[in-house]
Amino acid sequence: MSAFVVFLGGDSLPWLELEDGGVIGRGEDFREAGVTVTAIAPASSVTFRSAALGGLSPAQALAAARLDASEVSLGTDRHVAVAGAGDHYVMTDAATMQRWLSHLAERGLVASAIIPAPDLLPVPENGFLRAVLHDEAILRSADTGLEDDGVISALVVGDAEVRTIEAAELEQAIASAVESPPLNMLQGDFAPRADWSAPTGYWRRIAIYAGVAAAIMLAIPIAQWARLSMATSSTNEQSATISALVLGERSGSEDAIDRLQDKVAELRGGGAGFLPTLGALMTSMETMPNVELGLLSFDPDGTLHATVRASAQPEVDMLARAMESHAFAVSKGAPRTQQGRIEVEMQVRPK
Repeated sequence: MSAFVVFLGGDSLPWLELEDGGVIGRGEDFREAGVTVTAIAPASSVTFRSAALGGLSPAQALAAARLDASEVSLGTDRHVAVAGAGDHYVMTDAATMQRWLSHLAERGLVASAIIPAPDLLPVPENGFLRAVLHDEAILRSADTGLEDDGVISALVVGDAEVRTIEAAELEQAIASAVESPPLNMLQGDFAPRADWSAPTGYWRRIAIYAGVAAAIMLAIPIAQWARLSMATSSTNEQSATISALVLGERSGSEDAIDRLQDKVAELRGGGAGFLPTLGALMTSMETMPNVELGLLSFDPDGTLHATVRASAQPEVDMLARAMESHAFAVSKGAPRTQQGRIEVEMQVRPK
């Protein structure tokens, strides 16, 4: 089955049609309405940042990327999206994202993904790869991706080797990225929303089911009905309490995610900064398969609070020593046992 790719950034929508890993059609302005497409964001409109967020949940990774973005950019109306592998993220203006989506909607198109142009290129082992996509030259290395404007790009590339990708190799790379996008910018406020509109006949069936349920409930003894109502009420209250308290968003609630992001976005990160401290912790945990990370918080003075779960206390001590070898001071709270595992809250700050 063929797939359509359109390139954003201009008044027209240059396009490619892909099938079986190759290009079977192309044009300068896509005009076929009612089609789901993969859109490509120009490199000139996005900022590429490397990161180490692979050990976090999607919500935690997005919150951490937003915190880092607030430290390196001046604007507040920014949109941040994290790669699936957690090795980098991109940011752009939220207004730019809205303009791209509005442009697609005007053409009757729906984007299944928006991929930054640098993520179309494979990651080289060394040096840079260069390609030209509809009058825009892009560069990609293991650590960054950007537009080849000849000014800033010259400073970034320096004396590194640059290899230009030929057309056939570029088309294969595009097809691979479209099939499995390394980074989809449709995240956060721009994530696709489910269509909750009721299908035809839905409310009529609901009315019938409600009538049947009411008739059955009338046959149930009053005492049993009261006990069931109390149990249901208690469950609803517990669910509401957990959703309000857990800012780590274990439930995946969108409201909880927004509250977590608002909280961490207010922090600017003292000490070594949030991402460097978190990166050191994740690096120290790589060789400890039985150690897992729970809740995280970060204080303005540079202290990272991390809940760590392990099979035994020696594993927690090994993690603390590993962090100290990275020039961080570590203090540990009293261990707790939960579901047969040790749970300890650690406070990590620069020495």
